[in-house]
Amino acid sequence: MPAWNGPRTAHNRGLVVGYAPAAGVSSLTAFFGDSLTAHHTWCPHYWTLGLLGAPLDVVRNGGFNGQSILGLSTQLDTSWDAAPAGLSGAPALGWIFLRIGSNNARGAEGSVGVPLGSYGANYDSVITKCLAAAEHVVIFPVPPIGGDAVTKNLYISQYNDYLQAKVAANPTRLHWIDDCADLTVPGGAVDPTFFIADELHFSGAGMIRCAQTAQPQLVALFAEQGYASALITDAADVYPAQPQWVVNPLNTGTSGTRGSGWTGSGSLPTGVHVASNGAGMSGTADLVAADGGDANTTPWLRITPSASQSGSAVAITYAGDGRSYGASDPAELEQTMEVRVTGWNGNAINRLRAWMQAGGQQITAEQILAMNEAASASGTVTLRHTYKRPAASSGVTGVQTTTHYIYLDGAGSSPAGTIDIRCLGVRG
Repeated sequence: MPAWNGPRTAHNRGLVVGYAPAAGVSSLTAFFGDSLTAHHTWCPHYWTLGLLGAPLDVVRNGGFNGQSILGLSTQLDTSWDAAPAGLSGAPALGWIFLRIGSNNARGAEGSVGVPLGSYGANYDSVITKCLAAAEHVVIFPVPPIGGDAVTKNLYISQYNDYLQAKVAANPTRLHWIDDCADLTVPGGAVDPTFFIADELHFSGAGMIRCAQTAQPQLVALFAEQGYASALITDAADVYPAQPQWVVNPLNTGTSGTRGSGWTGSGSLPTGVHVASNGAGMSGTADLVAADGGDANTTPWLRITPSASQSGSAVAITYAGDGRSYGASDPAELEQTMEVRVTGWNGNAINRLRAWMQAGGQQITAEQILAMNEAASASGTVTLRHTYKRPAASSGVTGVQTTTHYIYLDGAGSSPAGTIDIRCLGVRG
């Protein structure tokens, strides 16, 4: 019998999470939901899994801005390769992360919201389809809406009570992770620190708070799995021995370079260049050793901005090996890296983006780590996903040289803190 996670604490209030499944659940994972899940918008799952070392291989994000519960039910019947993804033709998934219902519950902007009513049947349809495609479905709450500068929604609890009852009825395959328990002030209004002005969508600070709240719950859920780290820690894990296209994932060598406005106390790793994209960005870029006792001895590339400008970015590039591309070869690429944020000011640098480029086109999806409006973000995060090659890159064929980009997008206020990067890899 798999372990029971036990009753939830006052911090993680609600019903039980569900059974922690026995070892052997596939790490292949898909996300589904609305704009609070969609890849480029307000999705906290990258922080959430990142704080755990990215144990799951996220192979699709089917989040779609404006999606309703019924709309998602229809979407799930479409192709795995559609945009947004459905579940028809999906591989055997271990996990689906599901958050849906905000658009139904919200109703007209600034209203008190819409009761659950008949939407329960739509939830039943969505959950049934997810269970047919994945071993386990992790259900996240509809977050609180309003109460500070926007009218407070009065019906969120109806949606979440319904979902928790579904989990209680099938606790071996459905799991409730309440990552929203710490987003409100006494009385139930949203804490505006954690939301953008509409008091519906998370700020970067809210995404981080969701991740921190979810972390112990997911540690318990994955306790039996023993998922291996996907980070590259072997210098031989490069082309041509492996289909991995970053030349120097371990930050070795001394021939890296800095652009105008960037200084440092020592050499940068071979094949690495740190510069500014746009005006008004400057700082230091250095190589720092792994902490004593760290099982991963790879050194960190440390970025410490001294000036930030909205519309500009810190531009970090890693050299890549060439490969021959077909219109759909490779169809998917896995992207991995470890990022350590210390005292980071999300009002100065609002997000990290990373991608691989060839032939003037992005060949991978962008990895995203949002930090906007986080006063002092800190944490070590492993970023990992295996996403479809962008459709626009289908014209990139033949032998191409690849370059790997990491951008730290400026937001304009005075920088603070450092961001460290290591073990960058792109495989496929």
